[in-house]
Amino acid sequence: MDFVIKKQNHVLEKQKAMQAQAGKQFVYKRGNGRIYFPIYMAVFGAGFVGTMYQLVQYGNGTVKKSDA
Repeated sequence: MDFVIKKQNHVLEKQKAMQAQAGKQFVYKRGNGRIYFPIYMAVFGAGFVGTMYQLVQYGNGTVKKSDA
């Protein structure tokens, strides 16, 4: 278990690397953000479009009633 417990501390190197990118990229696009941010925006966009569609349906009075 020593390989898990006695790991090298690389925080300082990673911090210097992240701060060296200041002004070159948006904060949310650094590190793993470049992977997760587009996924988040796609889910957020789909939810927003679905919400707007439902609101338009309510506004037009064309919402289907369920038989519950």
